[in-house]
Amino acid sequence: IIEKSVKLKANIVELDEKEQNLRMILNFGHTIGHAIERVTQYKIMHGYAVALGIIVESHISLATGKLNKLDYDRIINLMQQLDIDVRLLNKLDLNSIVLATSSDKKNNDTDIYCVLLNSIGIVEFANDVVVTKVIPAVMLSALQEVCNLHCNQV
Repeated sequence: IIEKSVKLKANIVELDEKEQNLRMILNFGHTIGHAIERVTQYKIMHGYAVALGIIVESHISLATGKLNKLDYDRIINLMQQLDIDVRLLNKLDLNSIVLATSSDKKNNDTDIYCVLLNSIGIVEFANDVVVTKVIPAVMLSALQEVCNLHCNQV
């Protein structure tokens, strides 16, 4: 998995060295992940925070009708196999996470952008742009729903 991932990442970076557009697909999970890092004052490892971000951004993709439930469940199952504990979100102020997303590098002005999925390995791509505008209420709702759905599981 790691070898294949590194090769895919290298290919994408080679195609878009200056991160003009395509390379932004590598930021899947990072909008929420970076916000979690900020809210916890970087006490959570980057990869773990991004994994939590992948779960939440997958849920946004599901909730907005871009990602089907089967693919969402596959992502959740993988994260559970990797021991990503979503219950950590219960210990955080979800409103603070949403507020912290505003300083992400993909954003401009007051708009928040995420990389969303159409299916596993396929990102939302509209008007030649990889990132999708997500309103704060949708982001907060996704965080709350992820907690409600997955935080009570052991």
